[in-house]
Amino acid sequence: MRKIISHLNVSLDGFGARPDGAMDWIAMGEDIFGDAVALTDTADTALYGRVTYHLMEDYWPVVLKNPQSTKMEHRFAQWSEDVTKFVISNTLKATSWNRSSIMSGDITGQVNQLKSQVGRDIIIFGSPYLTKTLTVAGLIDEFIINVNPVIIGKGITVFPDGGHDTSLKLLNTKTYGSGVIALHYGKK
Repeated sequence: MRKIISHLNVSLDGFGARPDGAMDWIAMGEDIFGDAVALTDTADTALYGRVTYHLMEDYWPVVLKNPQSTKMEHRFAQWSEDVTKFVISNTLKATSWNRSSIMSGDITGQVNQLKSQVGRDIIIFGSPYLTKTLTVAGLIDEFIINVNPVIIGKGITVFPDGGHDTSLKLLNTKTYGSGVIALHYGKK
């Protein structure tokens, strides 16, 4: 069975975004971005929440056409273009980015079916609401959490509130020069 890996940034106080969705507090140096790019080598499918999907759809195709883009940016942009993308949304009616489709309704059943198909890993970049939903459903196999050295006070939480336990085992840690600490956990 394929693995779902959630790769996300959180503030030290546990938020995935400001209340308005802004993520301007996230540290993204070459070393951090390089590890995210390397992760794409393991995956052939991406899952996005609606908001993150729109951010990615607006940003990465432009990077691909920009001659000023770095080699690493170009590599991630090309993966973003080529990968099979599913946007989880009950409100979005159409997608325009190539190789993208909408999943709505019984998300748990559809994601379970996707996991059972032959293929490589499935990555969720960002998408705090989607991460929360799939965590409750027990569908995320690994978490790569970049803890940023900032306290934002309030915002969008990443993990479920109220009585949902998920036992994890630490697979790896990494400290970046910016003070970001990457925590890589898998299901027990």
